[in-house]
Amino acid sequence: MTIGASWHRTLAAAALFAAALSIGGPVPAEESHDHGAHHHMDQRALPEGAAIPTLVLEAKADSVSGYNLHLVVTGFAFSPENLDQDNEGIEGHAHLYVNGEKVSRLYGHWVHLPMALFAPGDNQVRVTLNDNLHRLWTQDGRPIEAIILLAGPSS
Repeated sequence: MTIGASWHRTLAAAALFAAALSIGGPVPAEESHDHGAHHHMDQRALPEGAAIPTLVLEAKADSVSGYNLHLVVTGFAFSPENLDQDNEGIEGHAHLYVNGEKVSRLYGHWVHLPMALFAPGDNQVRVTLNDNLHRLWTQDGRPIEAIILLAGPSS
């Protein structure tokens, strides 16, 4: 399902993610962008007995260009002030990918996605939860992430 330009919706699959954990398969190779000493293929398992964070993506068309993306998160705290430090709990930031390419780090619940990021047709937007040292949070070896499809510009 693709989110149309005038609708505010969550993918039907995202509702399942809210009830369970939005997880996917293995981390694609394109996530291994090197930023100094950070290796984005590194993973960090949730501590045993910890509540599993949930992540759902909601998008609304922006009146000027693109979409406003809302990260609905439970059990996870954004902590940009602790970037590059050891974690105190289930905290960190998110990584944003459009069609498999890393676009940005996210330090909060909202981000604007300009239409220039998208190709014509359906575009996959994926967000992963990462710790303060950029390691991907995982549960049972699966990344804690969410995916939504958004319509690109008309061709």
